[in-house]
Amino acid sequence: MAEKKPVVEKVTLAKVNRDRATQMRSRIDDATVQRYAEDMTLGHTFPPIVVFRDEEQGEMYLAAGFHRAAAYEVIGRARVDAEIHEGTLRDAIVYAVGENSTHGLPRSDADKRRAVTTLLEDEEWRKWSDKTVAQRANVSRSFVQRVRADIEEREAQQGKEKSTKRKVKRAGKEVEVDTKNIGRNQKRKPSNEPPPTPPPAAPPAGPQDGAEVLALDRGAPAGQGPTPEGAVVNAIFELATRIDPLSAKDFASRVPQPGNMLETTGNLIDWLQDFEEALKGRIDSDQAGDEGAQAAE
Repeated sequence: MAEKKPVVEKVTLAKVNRDRATQMRSRIDDATVQRYAEDMTLGHTFPPIVVFRDEEQGEMYLAAGFHRAAAYEVIGRARVDAEIHEGTLRDAIVYAVGENSTHGLPRSDADKRRAVTTLLEDEEWRKWSDKTVAQRANVSRSFVQRVRADIEEREAQQGKEKSTKRKVKRAGKEVEVDTKNIGRNQKRKPSNEPPPTPPPAAPPAGPQDGAEVLALDRGAPAGQGPTPEGAVVNAIFELATRIDPLSAKDFASRVPQPGNMLETTGNLIDWLQDFEEALKGRIDSDQAGDEGAQAAE
């Protein structure tokens, strides 16, 4: 059965159900209502309010236009234009969560959070993926992830089990999947293949501009390379050598015998702070030289 297209017709405002469930604003802005009312009395034209009509329940639910409806009441207009969709209260809610993202009074973060929370606190809609919720509510995916995390944290404190069911589209069909084990490390099946041969170790960097080379493999078993702290020190020394050979030589003089990680760490911190100050001094000196040269031109 083809879905009926919405039609615009006059409705009696008092008969339209303004259920709080379809109101995605955190509050009605009185200043906006007053401004709309003044514009209406001046003859300005406003878009029709959006209503969902449930024939079985005999109800009409307001899905968009709460500020306009309030303004119509202020000026005493009983019958107004409405864009009428056929649908239930839940249809009206799904429509409402994405309203006002591109027109009308801009949504506040509280308005967006209310819209996303409405979907994520519902047993059916919370199964939608973050992407689907974001598209429905016209917000970013990261915003949905933050709100979902807040809701799950609150529910965990209340002793509720975390929902891991999600609805996704596969081959054009909507299916429900359990995301409980997604991202978890799975046990790999044993393989009969031999482990890959590790690549040959790169040759140690040579000295630059007279800088000394550290023998940081001292204290390690023969043929096994440097100790863990030695590997860290080697990396920093190589970087320092490339930036400032003189500072690198000073660095070499501060490194203690291998095996004392606590002492090594303390010396590294001290040296890095001195190295930072030396670099700042060099930069300031270079900038002063450039300014002096420009002044002399």
